[in-house]
Amino acid sequence: MLIVSARKDFTDADRLLDEGHIIRDVNLSNDQTTEVSTGEVIKKTRRKTICIFVHGYNNEFFEVNESYQIMESNIRNTPGIAYDEIIGYHWPGGDCALKWEAAQRRSNAVEEGLGSFWKFSGTEAQQLT
Repeated sequence: MLIVSARKDFTDADRLLDEGHIIRDVNLSNDQTTEVSTGEVIKKTRRKTICIFVHGYNNEFFEVNESYQIMESNIRNTPGIAYDEIIGYHWPGGDCALKWEAAQRRSNAVEEGLGSFWKFSGTEAQQLT
């Protein structure tokens, strides 16, 4: 699965990247990763039907990946649901319920960055559900 991350060092649950995103192709069953360029994302997603997973607050990297793996498997194995690409998005939502205010500030910062990423990559949303 392609993972687009706004987390510092790709996995940090509490720190936001200074700018931009890190993109990797992650094998969710064994956590092997390969760096992916924005150009490669453009090629994989242009004029494709994509599904984007975005997790909530208070999630460690491995917890999010476990959930994404289950959801991806369910989608891929459900007749009538067909996506060309499934992309997971990681943002620093914190790893402690008591830090909700800080995580909320980071989510606001990520909101603009995620929109900018898709505009930069040339991906155009046809429908959001």
